[in-house]
Amino acid sequence: MNGQGEIQVDEIKVFKDFEAKLKDFTKVDLIPVLPSFDLNSRSYQYTISGRPLKLEYDKPSIRPLALPPIKEPIVKNGLVRFGYGLPNVLLADLSYGIKKGSMLSGFSLEHFSANQKNTPHQGFYTNKLLLHMQNAFKNGLPYKTYADLNIDYYNLYAVESYADTTKIFDDPKRRFTHWDIQFEIPSTPINQIFEGQAEVTYKFVHNNIESAYEHYLEVSGKPEWNSGNSLSLAFPLEASSGLSDIHAPVGMFKFAPALVYDKPFFTFELGGNMGYANKYFIYPTGKISLNKIFSYFDIFAGVNQHIQLNSAYNLVRENPFMRFASNEANAFISKNYFAGVRGNIEGALFEFVAAYHQLTNLPLFDISPFDERQFDVLYDNGTDFSLQAELDYRINENLAVNGRLANHYYNMENQEKAWHKPAFETNIGAKTSFFERKLLLEGAFFFKSGIFYLDPETATAVNLPVIFDFNAHAQFNIFRNTFLFLTWNNITASKYYRWYQYPSYRTVLLGGFKIAF
Repeated sequence: MNGQGEIQVDEIKVFKDFEAKLKDFTKVDLIPVLPSFDLNSRSYQYTISGRPLKLEYDKPSIRPLALPPIKEPIVKNGLVRFGYGLPNVLLADLSYGIKKGSMLSGFSLEHFSANQKNTPHQGFYTNKLLLHMQNAFKNGLPYKTYADLNIDYYNLYAVESYADTTKIFDDPKRRFTHWDIQFEIPSTPINQIFEGQAEVTYKFVHNNIESAYEHYLEVSGKPEWNSGNSLSLAFPLEASSGLSDIHAPVGMFKFAPALVYDKPFFTFELGGNMGYANKYFIYPTGKISLNKIFSYFDIFAGVNQHIQLNSAYNLVRENPFMRFASNEANAFISKNYFAGVRGNIEGALFEFVAAYHQLTNLPLFDISPFDERQFDVLYDNGTDFSLQAELDYRINENLAVNGRLANHYYNMENQEKAWHKPAFETNIGAKTSFFERKLLLEGAFFFKSGIFYLDPETATAVNLPVIFDFNAHAQFNIFRNTFLFLTWNNITASKYYRWYQYPSYRTVLLGGFKIAF
């Protein structure tokens, strides 16, 4: 089961099926927090905060993060973790970081796999090596860099196709070799009124079945002027390009100056986007916010624009069963009109946003006529009216609850439905601790609407079943820096289909240990 999304608020986390609750539960934050690219699925944390909201188009997630990562009571330089469970789940990783003067550096090795023998070919294997460093030049200018190298296998286990024994298919093992290499100069003061940041990222992905590859380059910078008296002016620039052996080169660039006037009880932002994506464009942006109403609420409204290349590199993060050769070289554009309210009442953080999105080149996924185990990319324009809400409430030191709801109303120009885009999702979670935080417990409930796919034989829309699921996780600190963990996932959702022909794994039970050193 996979998910997708495009709200770039605080951080992006990528998940695959029950990995959403397994892989990142108890990962020690050794040095800097670095983004990692995974081909599994994507879930977005829509964090409630007092700073201006950066709302962009939200492609609804299929499996939101049910159980947020548990903060380690003791963080050391290194971490060893090992777990094993059903169905043939293996989790192992080793991380280590060092600090020497101003330099922070480290590495992480990870393996995660599962193999469901009752379903032919249902299995995945992921392997990661992450290297990272944070330091400063002789003149004091800080920089960060990392290399994220991956070799992942996602089997094409399409159950309906393999049920027909008269059909012959190629090897179902689909291997992705992919990496990200990034160099960043974080936001740094240049003088009393100017600061700036810059980032360059090179990405690569290769698909063994099609013997197809793509190189992807992103460059961005953000000089900013601050008057020191509530007024600031930013000049963000970004450009990206993709080069592949299966489609024409694709690229975009954007210049988005913005003037911001920020007072404790009032924020006003006026700007614009100009650049090239499919064609040259100029688009106004703006936002207004009334803050701390009755000391509890912020009310805001605005308009902005989000652009992302529809490169194979980006799309395969949403759908790992996508056929690379079906992709066209274009850019996805969403013009967003939004309004909402956020607040903090006695420690209960909440946020509600209503938004109307005008969509250009929204990627949908249809069953491929060339290989029915895979999906072809199908582009369409349309609109989406979305409603999103989130609540996070820490009742006391040992008990916290959270919830999220998202609903999308698609209206496509040419297609009957937004194929393989779920419309509704909600989750409610809780976490608690006992025995002076030696025992940590987490649990979550999910409900997801079923997705529509286009039946290739009848040419009609078919709705797959909804998901109704519970998940749980426990961790016990048995010795100093030594922990036991047990995770139980997909308790009631073993028959859910994220993609046509691709049911989720059955109930997953994973247990193991981790040691910080």
